[in-house]
Amino acid sequence: GQTGNSLVMTRVRKEDNVEVGDEIVTSGWTSGDLSSLYPKNILVGRVTSVGQTQTDLYQQVQIASDVDFAALDAVAVLVPRNATQRR
Repeated sequence: GQTGNSLVMTRVRKEDNVEVGDEIVTSGWTSGDLSSLYPKNILVGRVTSVGQTQTDLYQQVQIASDVDFAALDAVAVLVPRNATQRR
């Protein structure tokens, strides 16, 4: 989810250790000829707060992004031609 330049990451397990200041990056994956939409290790933002209550099943993590999503018209990801060989 997104509110302004703040992102909300939901469904984060309570046992996952998330702290303010942690960097959030894309995970990326490859399986045979298939791969995820986003490459690995692209910075999404930094954690600004972590919240949970005893009754919540998950933590809610607020992330500050340097990107002004409201100002974006289009985004392009450039991948080297030999990127499949590096994975």
